[in-house]
Amino acid sequence: MPPRKKTFSFIYFLGFLWSLAFSLPLYVQSSFISSIVGLENVGLVVFISNLVSFLTLVGYGRLIRRFSNWRVAIGMVILNLLTVLFLVLSTGLWSIFLYIMVFITMNLFGVNLDLFLESISDDSDTGRIRTNMLAVQNVAIFLAPMLMGYIVGDNNYLRIYLIGGVIFFPVLFLLFYQKKLVVDRIEYNERSFRVLRQLFKVNKNIPRIFVIQFALRFFFAAMVLYTPIYLHDNLGFSWSQIGPMFTIMLLPFLLLQIPAGRIADKVLGEKEMTITGLIFMITFTTVIIFFSSESWLLWAFVLFLTRVGASLVEAMNESFFFKQISSQDVDIINMFRDLQPIGWLSAAAVTFVLLHYFSIISIFVAVVIILILALWPAIKLVDTK
Repeated sequence: MPPRKKTFSFIYFLGFLWSLAFSLPLYVQSSFISSIVGLENVGLVVFISNLVSFLTLVGYGRLIRRFSNWRVAIGMVILNLLTVLFLVLSTGLWSIFLYIMVFITMNLFGVNLDLFLESISDDSDTGRIRTNMLAVQNVAIFLAPMLMGYIVGDNNYLRIYLIGGVIFFPVLFLLFYQKKLVVDRIEYNERSFRVLRQLFKVNKNIPRIFVIQFALRFFFAAMVLYTPIYLHDNLGFSWSQIGPMFTIMLLPFLLLQIPAGRIADKVLGEKEMTITGLIFMITFTTVIIFFSSESWLLWAFVLFLTRVGASLVEAMNESFFFKQISSQDVDIINMFRDLQPIGWLSAAAVTFVLLHYFSIISIFVAVVIILILALWPAIKLVDTK
């Protein structure tokens, strides 16, 4: 295998393992937190975890510049594995603290993967490269709910974190064994906020992408946290039904993102598909508000259609963003990835307030409003060929 192709394959495989370990507990984390601190405090715990994640991401680029991306990635994997081990042995509020640590270390390793991939990417193939990575990760995300349904069993949430740690463990050996494939080859930028603000004024696509990314992350956070609770606690679906339901729901991430990336590179550009994706998300999240079927297949279909939109928006936003920057722009990449904890922070804060005054349905209403607000910056995007 040619060296460059081998490097891509290696980074894609790391991305698969990371994504599977990260995704396994994703849809049970709200139930796990709820079992310790109660449903009304789930948003508060998620808010704290994402606030800490955001603060650590702010200084993460400086850490990478000082010690190299490879060394920091190694340290993050070791810290994550140790934290998972302590989590499965803990009880009570210590479990919440360790859950937050697992969440943070997984998010930070995602930045390391971004930099590994961006350092060997060309702008002309960014759509293909990024959607390939998303596709590999989404295979893992697709498998996770199916495995989750069997692993959790009778609400055994800690078991799923243990399995995630076992899956993530080989990443440590792979990074040591194939160090030459991911050695840092670039000098990373470190610019002041004033300089970056001026850059954003010149390239207005970047702040528009940021707004869309925020809306997408808000959507993911609210839906991941509260759709399982709504289906399980309010509608009475079992985890053995919810697992296959979410597996069907996630199919668009497997089926659509690679062809969407090819089309974005060669035919349409990202703007039109971003707008289409947002319209799908708005329409079918609105359907959820008024939907009361007891059929898990019908629910799977509605959720599937929301993810048709989300998969397009995610793929197009990734492709469009990385066409605007270079591999040296670790500061801008960090800001882009900061939008994940910011989106989760905002969703946690909003849902925490809503659940104290309204029913869980109000959360889906809030999601629709946020998505509608993202339509205007999507319309204002200017495709770059």
